[in-house]
Amino acid sequence: AAGKLQHEFDDGTALDTARWDRDARTMVFVDPKARPTKERAVPAAELSVDDWTAFADQTAALTGKSAEVEARRDAFLALLLLQRHAAAAASYLAALQPADDNSGTGDAGYPLTLDAFAILLRRLPDAGEPWLLALRRELQAGERLVGGLRALSERRNIAAAGHLEQLLTEHAHSYLVLALP
Repeated sequence: AAGKLQHEFDDGTALDTARWDRDARTMVFVDPKARPTKERAVPAAELSVDDWTAFADQTAALTGKSAEVEARRDAFLALLLLQRHAAAAASYLAALQPADDNSGTGDAGYPLTLDAFAILLRRLPDAGEPWLLALRRELQAGERLVGGLRALSERRNIAAAGHLEQLLTEHAHSYLVLALP
C-alpha cells in the first residue's frame, strides 16, 4: 500500500512510496510532510539492486517472515541482479578495445561487484523446489562472470581467464553466458 515503503535518495532525502505505475514502469514517491504534495517519479531501470533489496527488506517487516515468501522475494532480487549484470557485462565487453591494453581498466572497469551474489546465495535455501536449484546455479554463474570481469578490469588477466573458462565449462547454458554477445 502507498506510504508503507520508503526510499532514500542519494541527496539524503527519504520519501514514501505513493504508487507503482506499471505502464510507465516507474515508482512514484512523495514527501508526506510537504504541502502541496509533490511527486517524484523514478524509472524502475534507475533503481539499483541495493534499492530493490531495501524495498524487499521493508516488505519483509510488513508481511512477516514466511520461508516461502522470503524465497520468492530473494528470487525476484536474484533475477533482477542477473538482468543488471547481463546488461553491464554486455556494455563492458562491447567497450573493450583489443588494441588498447588500458581498455576496460580504471574508471572504465567493470562497474558492479560480487557482493549481492554471495548474499543471495547465503539467503536462498539449498534444497526445495527445483527452481531454487536452477536459480542457485545461475547465481554461481554470475559470481564466475563478475569475478572474471572484475579481474580483467584490474589487469589480472590470468585470474580473469580462469574465472571465465570455469564459467564456460560449468555454466555454458546459463542465462548470463547466453545473454552475452
